Amino acid sequence: AGGQEEHDVAFGQATIAAAETVFDVVALPSETPLITAARAAGDDLCTGAQVIALQAAAQFERYTGVRPTAE
Repeated sequence: AGGQEEHDVAFGQATIAAAETVFDVVALPSETPLITAARAAGDDLCTGAQVIALQAAAQFERYTGVRPTAE
């Protein structure tokens, strides 16, 4: 359960609109206010859940020497 700032966005809409790509590192909820604003601005997105998946894939490869597939 988040606090009062849970739905705040740290960047103004003009900054989000000027961005080409927005990365969010908050995994839950997957649709954060930042992701919602970036989607509305038409930016390319990388959600927190995607960031975690990419990190997990890189860690798996580093520890096992096996590159995971997209499946």
